[in-house]
Amino acid sequence: MLQELGVAFVEIADTNAWGGKADRDDLLKMIKPNFSGAIMLNGGLTPELAEEIILSGRIDLASFARSYIANPDLPERIAIHAPIREALPEAWYGGSSSGYTDFPRLSGQD
Repeated sequence: MLQELGVAFVEIADTNAWGGKADRDDLLKMIKPNFSGAIMLNGGLTPELAEEIILSGRIDLASFARSYIANPDLPERIAIHAPIREALPEAWYGGSSSGYTDFPRLSGQD
């Protein structure tokens, strides 16, 4: 049905995973059998877990929206297995760049 509407992919945002109780398995059980297009998953993922789920064939893509806030060089960090900083949710939408857009890159350069 979704393909008939021209939907190219579906992104599942597992918002409960950010709080520690992932619903990804239940969400994938509902969506995967009913959608043959690309499936992207977001929420509570580490690069290692995302890779595991992609390799299992349960999803096609993973996204790391929150991780990008604290890691402007996230793809490079993932590629070299560098530490990934946690974002500071208390700074989000706070009116300044502090804790939101001022995280340095691994090289120390912005």
